[in-house]
Amino acid sequence: AMKYRCIIPVSYFVEGPKVAKLSEPYIIRRIDKAPIPLAGFFSWIEGVKHVAIITTPASDLLLKGVGHHRSPMIVDEDNEGLWLDQQAPKEELEQLFGRFDSKPFEAVAVSKKISSPNRSDRPNSSKDMLNPVGDTMRMNSKGEITYVQNEIKTEGGQASLF
Repeated sequence: AMKYRCIIPVSYFVEGPKVAKLSEPYIIRRIDKAPIPLAGFFSWIEGVKHVAIITTPASDLLLKGVGHHRSPMIVDEDNEGLWLDQQAPKEELEQLFGRFDSKPFEAVAVSKKISSPNRSDRPNSSKDMLNPVGDTMRMNSKGEITYVQNEIKTEGGQASLF
């Protein structure tokens, strides 16, 4: 059983529509590109560290925009100490579970290559997998999906869509 709560910082996470799954992948990231603190558990079992990321119901961006029903649990900066406090009361921790605020986030459609298994003969870690293949979705202050057109920028002779 997972024993300790932890925070797993990530740059983005990948989701796709519930029906199409990762054949239509999106990276979900903060608009300001800051790390995303995901809630997790870890434990040592027979000398091996095991980690699990907690999922919660999807935010509006994932549900309305991407069409996905769940997301990793994101811990607000104000609640990181509470989440990491192994003695925190269950009632206080339960208040952290729920949808995250979509406004600081965006969903970027990316190549389905991102969902390919990572193999030594065919690594899936190239940066081109993060290049947008469509417009970027964001939530406006009214809770509506808006689209931001991605522009191609030239940096040092190479094209970049970021």
